[in-house]
Amino acid sequence: PCPHPAPTPSGNQQWYGPSTCSKQTILFKGNVNKCVDLPNSDQSNGNKIQIWDCNSATNQIWNFDGMYIRSGINNEKCIDVPGGNYDKGNKLELWDCNGHTNQQWRAGPANSVQWESVAQPGKCIDLYGGYSN
Repeated sequence: PCPHPAPTPSGNQQWYGPSTCSKQTILFKGNVNKCVDLPNSDQSNGNKIQIWDCNSATNQIWNFDGMYIRSGINNEKCIDVPGGNYDKGNKLELWDCNGHTNQQWRAGPANSVQWESVAQPGKCIDLYGGYSN
């Protein structure tokens, strides 16, 4: 899906995540002990998404419905690119699902998922700098 060289298994854009219409954690493939996490289970608009030690808590459960990555805590909240700014290093946030393209994602191949932006093909969810400690 993303037009760049195929990443290695530890690539910054490689994730294990929910298949369409299933709720589960999204694991960083470079360190499967790290998960996409909603800090403090805070459902406020603008809460920044983080990578955290996997702990099976509900704030690490996500549902990909084929277009949106929805919070497992509140299905009306989606992973969002703040302000539609796709610059490198911009931190993803939680926001009310609103149908805007900055919340729309396309999943890559099974078992080596890349979450690519629908609005900005070639822009993928990335662990900026690859730091997962």
